[in-house]
Amino acid sequence: MHKNGVSHLTATDDLDGVTKITEWLSFVPDVRGALPPIIKSNDPVDRLIEIVPPKGSYAPRHFLAGKTVTDPETGEELWLSGFFDKGSFVETLAGWARTVVRLLPV
Repeated sequence: MHKNGVSHLTATDDLDGVTKITEWLSFVPDVRGALPPIIKSNDPVDRLIEIVPPKGSYAPRHFLAGKTVTDPETGEELWLSGFFDKGSFVETLAGWARTVVRLLPV
């Protein structure tokens, strides 16, 4: 059902499903008319977006979510930050229309 564009999020099992429901509901205000909750982040407000668009094709999700790369000299894994705070990117309908990026309207 996920790849037909009907399911916004999918889960691997019941516990994962409840976790995703709880996470999704955490974006919603407690009462109607209230402002959405403000979620604290460890990312500094003035950090730079480190991903630079390459020439040719690329994955647009990396510019939003960031990505891990391996340093060719040291073999160490490095984090390149994207537009959103690390770990905060939640894509809906991820298995459908892979060339389109959809986000929660938070």
